[in-house]
Amino acid sequence: ALQHQFIQCQFVVQGVGIFLFPTHHSGKACHHFIITVKRSYICGLSMGGYGTWDIIAEYPDYFAAAVPICGGCDIGTAEALVDMPIYIVHGAKDGVVPVYYSREMYKALKAAGSTSVIYEELPDYDHNAWDYVTEHEEILVWMFEQTRQGRK
Repeated sequence: ALQHQFIQCQFVVQGVGIFLFPTHHSGKACHHFIITVKRSYICGLSMGGYGTWDIIAEYPDYFAAAVPICGGCDIGTAEALVDMPIYIVHGAKDGVVPVYYSREMYKALKAAGSTSVIYEELPDYDHNAWDYVTEHEEILVWMFEQTRQGRK
């Protein structure tokens, strides 16, 4: 089971992205925000997936890791994101946001030299790829294992 508590903060940048900040186990996350800058995460789905890509492209040194889920992006930003751990998830049958966007960004990140990008294309999923993420805790475990240690 996950050993982290986190705070969800929604914001709008071409959709909704989610910041996940691990907190100390105090039960008072709403009153005391204990945030370690080297452990700031971003995750978003659908339009929030677009927002996640846009935000990490704008602030590539801010987040420890990102998990864009069935979102689109500008592959021209791949070089700026080469050092960021990114776990891309997309349903192969997605009829809302074409899986092409995630495939191409994964290829662009690998071509730019990324060694910390993971891509999961889900053959039996359409636009509901977030169901897979919520059912597979190891994706969030992976995310919380990432830090900005050794990065800017």
